[in-house]
Amino acid sequence: MATVIAVIGDRFIRTKLLRAAVENELATVGDVDWLTDEHVWPDTPMRHDDEVSEYTGDPSQVAEQVATADVAVVHMAAMHRRVLESAARLRCVACARAGATNVNLAAALERDVVVTNAPGRNARAVAEFTVGALIAHSRGITAGHRDLAEHGRWRPDLYHYEGVGRTLANLTVGIVGFGHVGTLVAQLLKPFGCRLLASDPWADVTAIAGHGAEAMALDQLLQRADVVTVHARLPSGSPPLIGAAEIALMQRGATLIQTARPSSLDYDALCDALAEGRLAGAVVDVYPEEPLPADSRLRTLPNVTLTPHIAGTARESAEEGAIIAARCVGQFPRGESIDYPMS
Repeated sequence: MATVIAVIGDRFIRTKLLRAAVENELATVGDVDWLTDEHVWPDTPMRHDDEVSEYTGDPSQVAEQVATADVAVVHMAAMHRRVLESAARLRCVACARAGATNVNLAAALERDVVVTNAPGRNARAVAEFTVGALIAHSRGITAGHRDLAEHGRWRPDLYHYEGVGRTLANLTVGIVGFGHVGTLVAQLLKPFGCRLLASDPWADVTAIAGHGAEAMALDQLLQRADVVTVHARLPSGSPPLIGAAEIALMQRGATLIQTARPSSLDYDALCDALAEGRLAGAVVDVYPEEPLPADSRLRTLPNVTLTPHIAGTARESAEEGAIIAARCVGQFPRGESIDYPMS
């Protein structure tokens, strides 16, 4: 009897990319029947509800797609309880992303369905984006381009001593969260000569030192860093890691880079600090509501660089997500220990 594999990608991690990775992994496995679909995200926004978040597609349609599947390989497809319950044969959901928030893990566990994720699949992309954002913002590239290209303004003030940026070799960069992304940020910044600080209660102090960073508590890091870049993942329901009290500890004239989950930051407190001029600026890539609403305060501030959640969007991120998901799919029928089980 053939194994039935449902593959649902989107316009970032294409269905053909996921299927090719699984086919390569299962080259020595028996017959496979394929069920495929492709969602139109990011051209249409991801969705959220009380059960799962950051999902794509209509749950009823996804349920029909996976109804006869033994394995589902997805990126952000809706995997609600009703979807899982509709698939009597389903035994594995391989999710090609780190935060499998589109999968109801409790329902999967109840049905003995193994769920896997792909941690670190976009770490390199996010780390490189962070370094690029730091350079573009601190050296006036963003401000200079915006005024020259959009308004035809030549900015002599960008030459004023009081307003010019600083070379990276003279910056102290605080890395909040020292997992896959934070580690790579340190590796990329070290050759520039930055002084590196790191705060992560779960990271090994020796490992942090090995990457050229000094480990310390969050409040100490905030007080000492010229630039704070956030890469921590918080447990669901946790208060923001960087709130008003934490921003108040930051140096006057410091910069914040936000590429982590929206729940890690109090955006109102950030806007207040930017509007008051206490922070020199910020680079923000993720938001509590996406796409960013037209009336967002962030849009009104001249000292913030806004990007549309693209920090992790390199081709290699999509390819790595597909490879990791496929590897987990291959491990399941072979009875091997699965690399990244979530349920």
